[in-house]
Amino acid sequence: MRDLGSVVVLLLLTAGLQANVTAFTDKSRVHKGEIVVLTLSIEGEDFRAPLIKNLCGTNLPRAEHRQKTEEIEGAFRKSDLYQFRFEARSDCVIEPILVEVDGVEHFTPLLRISVYSDKTQRDDEPMIALKSSKTDLYVGEPFALEVTLKKGGLHKKIIAQFMTPEMEHIWIKSASEVINTQEENASVQKRRYLLVPQQAGEFHIYPAEVKIAYDENRDDGWGNLKTTRSWQSHYSNAIELYVKALPEGVTAVGDFTIEMKTETNEVEANRPLIAAITIQGRGNFEDISLPKPAVDGVDVFAEEPILEKIAENGEERWRQRLSFVSSHDYTIPSITFEYFDLQAQRSKRVETKAISIHVRDGQKAAKVYATRDKEKSEGLTMMWAIATYGLGFLSAAVLLLVPWRRYIKRREGIRLSQSDYKRLLNLLLGHKDDEGVKVMIEALEAYLYHGESKDIDQKALTKLLSKYGHLKR
Repeated sequence: MRDLGSVVVLLLLTAGLQANVTAFTDKSRVHKGEIVVLTLSIEGEDFRAPLIKNLCGTNLPRAEHRQKTEEIEGAFRKSDLYQFRFEARSDCVIEPILVEVDGVEHFTPLLRISVYSDKTQRDDEPMIALKSSKTDLYVGEPFALEVTLKKGGLHKKIIAQFMTPEMEHIWIKSASEVINTQEENASVQKRRYLLVPQQAGEFHIYPAEVKIAYDENRDDGWGNLKTTRSWQSHYSNAIELYVKALPEGVTAVGDFTIEMKTETNEVEANRPLIAAITIQGRGNFEDISLPKPAVDGVDVFAEEPILEKIAENGEERWRQRLSFVSSHDYTIPSITFEYFDLQAQRSKRVETKAISIHVRDGQKAAKVYATRDKEKSEGLTMMWAIATYGLGFLSAAVLLLVPWRRYIKRREGIRLSQSDYKRLLNLLLGHKDDEGVKVMIEALEAYLYHGESKDIDQKALTKLLSKYGHLKR
């Protein structure tokens, strides 16, 4: 029985160590009538949230509840958060709140709220502000969020840690480094985020936490001053967002232009012609996806698009390369891109111009390829075979000295880069009627554009390049 009692005590102590209850407000000094948010955080398995009906003389509505999971030193910790909003009319004290968690009673710390006017505000009191460039916006519409820490009475950099605010259904597109500035007699630090809402509805950006370091000189007991550092958390205001849905069938929002250019308007038969589609402007470029244009009798190959930032004001450029291969003249059709224009508050369409491509010697090339196929099927004469053997021997000696042969030989056993394979793919596109070339083209496309990790047979690739004389280039 004594052992059983020790086990019970140990279990109770363990539960007490794992459980935790804390409470904090988003601000401790406020203007009269300003809204204050009290957050009660509870960690544990078995508990009952306290019923709080009044804070600082304000009757409270039902608490907002959500769960939070965070990783600390490789371990995951889950907590339940309850938020209460009240209006501060005068200085008040929030007494410790009792919460029983896993059979153990916990008390939150006593919290004080000070109400002040601008004239009575302390100069050295840290102020944390959360500001959004927009609160009424559309799904996919980028907007800026700024966290500002301002502390007066300082003439040196504030030692602070900015924690990323928690938010609902919002994607963080980018986050800046902390920017330090000086305003009159105050030190200011700012961090900016570029955010994109992912779905329609009313959402919260919860108070941003900023941890500030405070150094204190103390006597170590031997007559020496020792500096100790402690961290104190301060919280900003919260922000409410109202996100509206885009019109049906539209996923892009912002301001865009579109253009398509080709390297030339003439090309040899069965040789690839390269075209580039460019979309430029400001908006949710990450959601852009264009269908591959379809042209009768023309093979079209699309590379993965590239996104570039071209200006600090959020302007970006989306580019995609297309390869067209044909034995006859064709026209690249106009490509339409639809988006929601924020200024006009309606859907708009922009489109590229159709481009006519002239294929040189298309009929002649077709006859040449047909003749070659016929010769292959009928076989070679003995004299032609001897001549071919002699020429092949001589060509092999020459090919050992040309750049592609040396390049591939030097890199046997080493995976070529994507740019290498793209150049080789363009060389082979003109011979897609060859079954071996067709198989190699499929393998290269699967590796380059579909993410397949299968290694390319470099010996087979070298053989095909030699077959069509590309190693002499």
